[in-house]
Amino acid sequence: MSDEAIDTIVVHAAKISSPFTLLVILPHGGAISDVGENETAIGGRDAACAVHAISMWENPAESETHIDWTRKLMQAMEPFTLPGISLNFTSDQTEEKVKASFGSEKYERLVALKNKYDPTNLFRLNQNIKPTAPSGVVS
Repeated sequence: MSDEAIDTIVVHAAKISSPFTLLVILPHGGAISDVGENETAIGGRDAACAVHAISMWENPAESETHIDWTRKLMQAMEPFTLPGISLNFTSDQTEEKVKASFGSEKYERLVALKNKYDPTNLFRLNQNIKPTAPSGVVS
């Protein structure tokens, strides 16, 4: 991680808006980078680390404050990151961001799997990949 990236994290960490918020930095390498970029849906296997801002708070009236802190940190980190996001650590992404995170080829492979195994979109309460198969049709 570059000095500039570390400085950015330090500046924003000093402004964490909730005592329940976590800022997690996970080093990559080892077995993660042994798998080829196109062998699984998950990309970014050559990244040095993953940074996750996990904002948590008790008072619903404070939601915008904490969400705003998280978004500002992640926007400030964009110059130091690979395109896309780790969808396991996010809850409010647009369909376009989900597609961009996987890339078009991987996304189409995932749509084909969704069509086969979840054509009715039962598992949709996540960063959803929408099936294109008609509802109830399994190929």
